Amino acid sequence: MDWRQGIYQIFRRSRRVHMREAKVHTLRQAIELIDRFIDNKLEYPLEWDDFISWPNANGSVEQMRNEIADLEPLFLSKDKERRESALRRLISCRDGYASLVGLAVRPEATLHKP
Repeated sequence: MDWRQGIYQIFRRSRRVHMREAKVHTLRQAIELIDRFIDNKLEYPLEWDDFISWPNANGSVEQMRNEIADLEPLFLSKDKERRESALRRLISCRDGYASLVGLAVRPEATLHKP
């Protein structure tokens, strides 16, 4: 392991530094991430933030991300109606893109407050 890999591993394991992980490269991966977010089953605590807060190199994924990025503050709202409205909008967007890649639409869901 060279010194750069060693430093990367130190930062990756640090509780004080977050190294963004760009794991979403396709629409299918973005849809799967949205499902994990809704189901409160993220692979790591900042997985949603890594997706929603950073531009994506894939044009289709970036278009989807831009469509749902404005919903982010609503998920943190204390107002249950605003959170539920954001969830419906997220699922609607998710389902629209899912139809493009041959994935099923989602059943109704409730949002687990992040």
